[in-house]
Amino acid sequence: MKVRFGVDVIDEHEIPPTVAVFTENVGGCAREFAVTAMKLSSQNENVKSYYFSVTDTVEEVKDRISSTFPRENPESVLKSVEIVSFAEAYFEKSVIPLRWIGGKEKLESMKERRGIMGEIINAFDNIEENSFVFFDSLTDLVRLVGHEIKWKDLIDFIKGLKKVCKRKESIAAFHYSKLPDERENELLDQFEVVIDFELSYERGEMRRWMYIRKFSGLMPFIERSGVSRFEVKLDPFVGTIISRVHRVI
Repeated sequence: MKVRFGVDVIDEHEIPPTVAVFTENVGGCAREFAVTAMKLSSQNENVKSYYFSVTDTVEEVKDRISSTFPRENPESVLKSVEIVSFAEAYFEKSVIPLRWIGGKEKLESMKERRGIMGEIINAFDNIEENSFVFFDSLTDLVRLVGHEIKWKDLIDFIKGLKKVCKRKESIAAFHYSKLPDERENELLDQFEVVIDFELSYERGEMRRWMYIRKFSGLMPFIERSGVSRFEVKLDPFVGTIISRVHRVI
C-alpha cells in the first residue's frame, strides 16, 4: 500500500497493511505527522484517508488540519479526508452537556447508541479498501478503561483491528499521549508499528525528534540504513519535514 510519510527510508518501500501507533510527549507533533501523511498520500487516488476523532467534533478536526498548513489552502487536503467524530458517544455519559459539542439531540437517537466501542467498530467496518485511518486518540480510550470498557476489550480490539486492516489492505495509525500506566508496554506491544515523537530543549533551542521503535516488515531495511533518529520540523506549507537524519556510526 502506497501511503507516504515524508521519510525516505519508509517511503521507498511498500508499506504492508498494519496497525501503528504514534506516541508523543506534549508538543512532539505526532498529529501533524499523520496529517502530513494524509496530504502526501492524497496524491495517490487509490488511497482513501480517514480522520477518526474520539473527542473532537468534525469542525474542530477541520481546524486542526487547516492549522497544520497555515500558508496553504487546506481544501486540497480536506476534500480528500473523510472525518468521523465519536464525540457525542464519548461525552454522552460525562458531565459535558451534548449541546456543547453538537447541539440538542433527540432521546430516540440516544437510545440507538451502541456505546463508544460499538460506534468505533462500526466505523472501521465501513472503511474502504486501501485506506489510511488516523485515530485520535488511543489515550482517550485508555481513560475509559474501568468505566465504560475493560482493559481486555481494548487489547482485543487492537488485535482484531489488525485482522481487519490486513483484509482491507489498509493502515490504521493511532495517536497516543504517554500516560503513567504500568500496562503501557502491554498496550504498545499490540501494534506492529511504534513511532515515538519527542520535544526537547537543547542549549536553549527547541527541537523535535522522531524515533522508529518498531516497524513490522521494514525494520531490517531501517536498521541497515543506519538511521538512529530523525529531526522533525514544522513548515507552514508542507506540515512536518524531516530536516536531518542522525546515523549510527
